[in-house]
Amino acid sequence: MSTEAINTTDLTGLDPDFQVVNKRFVVFQGFQIIDFEEPVFDGSIIVHRVNSDSTVTELNRNQDWSTSLSTLKATNAISQAKLQDISFSQNLVTGIQITSGVVNSPFTITVSYQAFNRPYNSYPAGTNGPVATPALMLHMLEHINYLTSITNPVGNPNADTVSTATVLEEDYTGYATDNLIEDEIHIVNVPSNRFIVRPANGSFYLHDLKLTLDDGTVLKGENDVTAGATPDYLVRGLNHGKTRVSSNKSGVYDYIVI
Repeated sequence: MSTEAINTTDLTGLDPDFQVVNKRFVVFQGFQIIDFEEPVFDGSIIVHRVNSDSTVTELNRNQDWSTSLSTLKATNAISQAKLQDISFSQNLVTGIQITSGVVNSPFTITVSYQAFNRPYNSYPAGTNGPVATPALMLHMLEHINYLTSITNPVGNPNADTVSTATVLEEDYTGYATDNLIEDEIHIVNVPSNRFIVRPANGSFYLHDLKLTLDDGTVLKGENDVTAGATPDYLVRGLNHGKTRVSSNKSGVYDYIVI
């Protein structure tokens, strides 16, 4: 049994486990879009026409078919690849366009390519799905941690602030008015070791954070005091995933230490 990690995406376009071979389509109209229904590596696509005697003839790129149509670019998949490796530069597409404007009669083509996402049938087979190897479990946990870092996680479900949470749209700028939370109340008691504040609505931008005591005193953070002075609170838990995809330079954080 293999102990290697089972990747769900391939950034190389070379992994044989991600290869799709002889996927069939019928061409029945001019300039037809052949939708692969998944992102694939543009440079890996090979197209053959199936002749009436069951032999095949390879069709030529930019003559018989093309991927130049802008709507074929798999921008979401490219974005996902760049989140994993910012240097990713290969082109991903979701299909091809038959470049002939006239189709006298329907014909069959076969398409082979390297998929960006692992085909379902390429996972190691088990009775109820993929074999649960230790490496696969580790890989899943690592990806769950990654997803947690770029989505709003629910913290402690027993916390008294969870009931006040609302579902907000993701704000990549830090200035969406619908996401501005005001006068959210938290009870802290530093001598009794209750000094961690995790906002009820999840991660927050640093640039407009404001903490106020019930008597109106505005607390000072690390950026508000002179060198050597002790701040009233510390902002911790920099969320690297959310900060990376945000255009705001102040940073996205998860909790506050009073």
